[in-house]
Amino acid sequence: MTIKLIDFKSAAIFNTKKKKSFITPLMKDVVGSAYYIAPEILNSDYDEKCDIWSIGVIFYMLIVGKPPIQGDNELEIIKKVRDAQINFDVPEINEMTKEGKALL
Repeated sequence: MTIKLIDFKSAAIFNTKKKKSFITPLMKDVVGSAYYIAPEILNSDYDEKCDIWSIGVIFYMLIVGKPPIQGDNELEIIKKVRDAQINFDVPEINEMTKEGKALL
């Protein structure tokens, strides 16, 4: 299996310095693919931590073989993402170690 990370056209550079004068403002643009978009992005007020959600989606898909949030169309998926309706009660996850579950 080959994994490729693509589509960095909406990437942003942010400061990691903790001084108040260097604080990066929160991002506002609603961008992303329905399956991977974090709920914070839908609220138009987010920072780099929203990427953790997307990494979790990828991790879930590698383990389970399908996205954690599914729907008949993109709008339905977005609604479920906004509500964070994720199904963790699947055999692949139930068989994981407690450390794997904690990571997910």
